[in-house]
Amino acid sequence: MAASALVKPSPQQTMLIGAKITRVSLERQVGNYSADAQDRKFDKLGQENGVIFPDEFRVDDEGYSGADFNRPSIKKTMRWVKEGRINVVGWAHIDRFARNVEGGLATIRMFRKAGAQILLGHLGLYRDESTFRLHMLIYMMLAEHQRDVIREKSIEGVFEKVRKGFAHGGRSPYGWRFVTALELAAKEVEQARREGREPVIERKPKNVHEPVAEHHRVLHLMEDAILAGESQRGVCRFLLEQGVKSPTGKPRWNPTTVTSIVHDLLYSTAIWHYNKHMNVEVEPEDMRNPNGDRHRMKTGHRLRAESEWIEQKLAGGPVWTPQRQAELIVALERNGRTSVGKPARPASEGGVKSVLSGMLTCGRRTITGEICNHAWAPRQKSTPNGRRLRYGCTNRDDLTGAELCQKVTVERTGSGPRHAGNPTKEIRTWDGPMLEETLCQGVADALIAQLPDLVRRHQDQMNDSFDAAELDSMKAREKKLAAKLDEARRKEILADDAEAKETYSNLVAELKGELKLLQRRLATMAGEAEEIVVNYRTIAAKVKAAATARLPENRRAFLLIWVAEIVMLEHEAEVTLKVPIANSTRGANCPVQQPALDNYIHLKTKVRVAA
Repeated sequence: MAASALVKPSPQQTMLIGAKITRVSLERQVGNYSADAQDRKFDKLGQENGVIFPDEFRVDDEGYSGADFNRPSIKKTMRWVKEGRINVVGWAHIDRFARNVEGGLATIRMFRKAGAQILLGHLGLYRDESTFRLHMLIYMMLAEHQRDVIREKSIEGVFEKVRKGFAHGGRSPYGWRFVTALELAAKEVEQARREGREPVIERKPKNVHEPVAEHHRVLHLMEDAILAGESQRGVCRFLLEQGVKSPTGKPRWNPTTVTSIVHDLLYSTAIWHYNKHMNVEVEPEDMRNPNGDRHRMKTGHRLRAESEWIEQKLAGGPVWTPQRQAELIVALERNGRTSVGKPARPASEGGVKSVLSGMLTCGRRTITGEICNHAWAPRQKSTPNGRRLRYGCTNRDDLTGAELCQKVTVERTGSGPRHAGNPTKEIRTWDGPMLEETLCQGVADALIAQLPDLVRRHQDQMNDSFDAAELDSMKAREKKLAAKLDEARRKEILADDAEAKETYSNLVAELKGELKLLQRRLATMAGEAEEIVVNYRTIAAKVKAAATARLPENRRAFLLIWVAEIVMLEHEAEVTLKVPIANSTRGANCPVQQPALDNYIHLKTKVRVAA
């Protein structure tokens, strides 16, 4: 299939500017003469097809597979095409372009849609002819088949290597480390030098999994902590105190890592399985970093059938006996159930249902002087009189468990000699029933008795902050944006060039968004300037009916309707109320249980709370 038989450049053909892409598949091929040989090939291809390939437009794909179409070269040359710097993208050989038919065809369509021509080795410039497409498809199918054959042979060799007990892949489970053949050869050379003999170097590489004594010591520390009653997080804190680094080299351990190690049967069998997972192509949204440049396809791991796993005996033997590992699994599960922070006991088992769960935020200072901003959560504890509910700040050190929020000084309740010498005490948690009752009553009082004053204060603040000059300026800005938008729309319609049409289309979208935001701000400012109308009588009637509820779920529903936020301070709570207003088409007298969000105003009030 000679090039002259396929390429027939016309005498009138103008010279084209092209980017030349070279590719080698493996990192160890980088630096050899393959890429330079491909570059030399472009001199001949340029003469035959009337294309100039400047050296500044050479791109090297070093260590990228021909089946990976997220290669940096494709992204870079596409950017050059869109910038108008080149109009041809070429490869010296078809197998350097693609080893996957489907991906290759999609890439060709992408470049042609952008306005570029494709040059595929001796086939020349892409032509929309049946003969050219037939030849191109045959060569791409052969390249894909060759890749598959090479991969199958490589996998067969790896499997044979693993079956003989040698490590592969550069990875070992925690407790062992991967020792390369080069490292083993270096050890043999050093040993032979000390013994005064010639080193014996194996011709074939024989990597091994070597046990790490320090890691095995850590596994036994983990074992002792679990049997002593520590949960996953408790084990992490214990290892941090011991100065033990995690498998990733970081000082902090992850509780999930502890759980996976304890449940992994290789620690009681000393058998590690190779070929447990397979790579499958995944959608971009299933990837951790879909936009990153990678040296492989967009793939994810899927577990293979257990019959396909290949066993490998690990040197040094098991860390635990099967009985001991079973004890650790049971103990870890038990310790996790009884640790702090687990869900509260249900009411059928004596648990107490909390009303304020998820509604409280800490506004106090931390021990470092900053605003805390952590959530307050309910805590339940068994007492001789039943379960006791208290609320407290959740700001703790993740591993040490130390509380980072400052304590509050309160007066002691009760009488007797124990209280006489200590009239005050420092606390971190608030009595649950008392706090719930106080906040429910405080919200009801604010909505019934204090609401007119709160609304008046809010109206005064809005009037003080309202700036008529700023409103006029924004209205003038609105007219200018509307004029620019009309002009951009007109130019988009009249543009006969695809690139110019796309440019004006983007400008229209940008101006529409800016104008919409400006109009929303204008509506808000105009609304702030108007008088706020609230139907106090309707609100008072609804609040009186709901505030008398005694069931926890009904009291919680009442607070969720009328409260936007509760911030806990030293001895009081700052409550932000959601109050419906009549500045809408609904009207304040409409019998709506929960008005739309844009029909609310937020009013702040403070409620005195006791510990």
